Amino acid sequence: KVAIEKGVDIAPMYTFGMYDMYETVDGHRHKRSVMAQNSGLPMVVWAGKMLSSVPNSEEIATVVFDAFPASQYDLSELEQASRDYIAYIKSCFDEYKHILPSQSHRRLLIIGKDTDEASAIAREMQGETEDAPPVMTSRM
Repeated sequence: KVAIEKGVDIAPMYTFGMYDMYETVDGHRHKRSVMAQNSGLPMVVWAGKMLSSVPNSEEIATVVFDAFPASQYDLSELEQASRDYIAYIKSCFDEYKHILPSQSHRRLLIIGKDTDEASAIAREMQGETEDAPPVMTSRM
């Protein structure tokens, strides 16, 4: 919305391999999010090799994608711009994920109140997963 209001394009980037650097704890998500909101501090539990801060993997690659033309939309097209941006990000991810062989099986999930991915996440949590494990979840 801000990019459309300001008439600028969005230059997205992604770092492949970050998902594998540390183990994280997914349990008690709601409780941790409430605690984070109340304290103003992130409640993320992570660990590297032997429960240290040394990463499990250092194989990463950062890619800056071509700009998304948000300046070509107006505020009346906000929902369409959001759908187009999500499709663009997913296509960029799929195009470049093969630069690291360890990431070529990953898929990008975008979740939020206005996306279709929420039901995909629910299916995965119930064990009805697709072939490729998710690599990232973002709120829109």
